[in-house]
Amino acid sequence: MENLGKAFSKNEIKYELSNLNFFSLLSDKQREKFSSCVKFKKLNKGEKLQRLGEEYGGQTHLLTSGVVSVHKYSSNGESMSSLSLGVNDFCSFEYVIGEGISEYDITALTPVSMTYVPVNFFNSLVKNNTVILEFIVAGTRMVLKDMFDHRSILALSRPRERVITSLLYNNKKFGVKRKDGSSVLPKWLTQTKLAMMSGTTRETVGITFKFLQTKGLIVVNGRNLIIRNSFDEKYEAFM
Repeated sequence: MENLGKAFSKNEIKYELSNLNFFSLLSDKQREKFSSCVKFKKLNKGEKLQRLGEEYGGQTHLLTSGVVSVHKYSSNGESMSSLSLGVNDFCSFEYVIGEGISEYDITALTPVSMTYVPVNFFNSLVKNNTVILEFIVAGTRMVLKDMFDHRSILALSRPRERVITSLLYNNKKFGVKRKDGSSVLPKWLTQTKLAMMSGTTRETVGITFKFLQTKGLIVVNGRNLIIRNSFDEKYEAFM
């Protein structure tokens, strides 16, 4: 079960909030006010955030550490999308989930910490602050682009193309560059998770990985997935 409203010390609160680019844009007075009103939730890897219930539309949730997966379903149970969000992917989960979605899962892909405040308070805090409003608009556009990119991936007719494009997307968003120019994808991006994001099966992902390995485009070493420069060069037109 997630920890709801856990009591944090003042120093812990400041440390958690310091991870948010948004927090650095507030004045000292606003930071104190914001810090006094926030509550926190913590999830272990693999845990699901309970349905938002009465909080739907009434709270603004912001990740302060970790990565979550938001997996949406239609009313008849059909999988619609699976989007990964990290720190400073600025918007509330309610916004990502959207209206008309009867089922969804929010799962911690890593240990996660998040803060949440009432929407009305949040709006009053940022009102008339042009810098913060521009930051929020830019961040929301980025999340919308992520959502559009993912829908574009699912619209591709060939499963292999969906897997390759998902790799490009995740490498751009979460890949860690190495000195030789290649990059390492996070270990939470398992073949099962990639299959879900690509709208295909784990078997198809495995076959695609073998194909890419024979071409020297990726390296799979246990749970480590390394993307070579040649992979981006070959498939950059896919994005």
